[in-house]
Amino acid sequence: MGEQFLVQVFPPHQTTKTIYMNWKMIGTFSAFLGAVIFVALTILAVVNYPGYSVYSNFLSDLGTGENSAVFFNIAVMISGTAAVVLSIALNKIFSKSNECKLASIILAIAGISLVGIGVFTENHPIHSSISALFFACISASMILFGISFRKDHSRWYVFSILGILVPVFFLLDVKSLAEHLAISSVLIWSFAVGSLIYRKADITI
Repeated sequence: MGEQFLVQVFPPHQTTKTIYMNWKMIGTFSAFLGAVIFVALTILAVVNYPGYSVYSNFLSDLGTGENSAVFFNIAVMISGTAAVVLSIALNKIFSKSNECKLASIILAIAGISLVGIGVFTENHPIHSSISALFFACISASMILFGISFRKDHSRWYVFSILGILVPVFFLLDVKSLAEHLAISSVLIWSFAVGSLIYRKADITI
């Protein structure tokens, strides 16, 4: 009797649609929120770091500045958490391809690594390793998601090119500027993915 009542009140197709809409909202929110908060707090960190330059300073320098540290470290920890949530949402919303599953796992690792950058700041021995892990994972996940998107959203897979640009920037001998360019690529990708999730209408869960 109870089961029949639940089926009448919450038909299976309505339940599925509700779950999908919830993940769609969560995915859109986490993609945009993570990027916006990172940009806003990083700008505040730069303002509070006298003499900061993209040509001579790495972003991690902001995490050890007397007045900038609080802004930057909060920025990476919130953005990293948002990336983990986004990885789950993307896996729920889009096709269950092997590329999507693998990309979701790698994006989650990237998010955890980004949180680690805020916890283990530049003056900590393992900071460089965590930072390298973040850039490697975020690049790989961007490329893999691009391959996955290609199946159902052909025009969106071009954003996987942004994932390829991340390691390319580091191969160029531009030092700290490469890091800023790489992060810019990640932020553009995050906004693009947020837009893709928001525009997605079909249910694939």
